[in-house]
Amino acid sequence: MVTASELQNTVQDVINTNGTSVRFRYYSVTDTGSYYDDSYKYAQSGSDVWASGLQQPIKGAQGSSEARLIEQGKLTTNDSRLYVLGTVNTSGAAIKVGLGSPNTEQFSLLDDGVESWPIGAEIVYKKMFIRELPTGSLDKE
Repeated sequence: MVTASELQNTVQDVINTNGTSVRFRYYSVTDTGSYYDDSYKYAQSGSDVWASGLQQPIKGAQGSSEARLIEQGKLTTNDSRLYVLGTVNTSGAAIKVGLGSPNTEQFSLLDDGVESWPIGAEIVYKKMFIRELPTGSLDKE
């Protein structure tokens, strides 16, 4: 029987061999008390975290879980999948993902955009859905 740690090592080898450096930048959301569209703003929370990740395009093959998310308007074929180890923190109000070292592309984590793959109580890896930020910044950053 395969253990979670054995599978984590295998996944880590695949990601390290085929992936790229990924920077995770975490933000807290502050309510400015305004009643307009700009009633919130982002402030960086904590330090950047670097990890390895494997980016892949969204294909939307018929019958796939991604095809259903595309049909629901939650994903587009311009979005990407990013596979990271289960130890990477993917919780928080807002996360910006930078690919490459130095970062050449900036992405935002989509709402409900993390699927975890556990064995027992340990998360082996996570699949994240990310969307490119054309300006490189989150709105109100």
